[in-house]
Amino acid sequence: MYFLVKKTNEMTFTEKESIVNLFNQVFAKERSINDFKDQFENNDLGYSYFGLIKNESNEIVASYAVKPFRYMFQNKEFIFGQSVDTMVRKDYRGNAFNIKKLSEKVYASLKNDNVAFVFGFPNKEIYFIRKKLLKWRDIGNLDI
Repeated sequence: MYFLVKKTNEMTFTEKESIVNLFNQVFAKERSINDFKDQFENNDLGYSYFGLIKNESNEIVASYAVKPFRYMFQNKEFIFGQSVDTMVRKDYRGNAFNIKKLSEKVYASLKNDNVAFVFGFPNKEIYFIRKKLLKWRDIGNLDI
């Protein structure tokens, strides 16, 4: 397996399709390539960040995505990132440290691009990994 980080504007169409297929498989939903573009490319910067794990056959088996947005904080503009859709193909689960390694690569890329802050709204499956392994802090509750 190998780990890499790509912005969506650096990805091939095949890689984007593979991420869509992985999402549909992991979350049992039907997302299209147009949904992918709407979610990850129609934002303030025109791209998103993806940490990817590929297997020996060059298949994407895991993904960690961060969508960048411009925010005003204390009258100053910053780029913040929203972490979304962390996913691992079922036959590659079991080693949470792969997510840690993948996220660290994404965070390094974000830091290099001056992204100031990453936040997210994790589901119950990823919440404890983010909290314990990635050292995320709770900053509030979202009542939906």
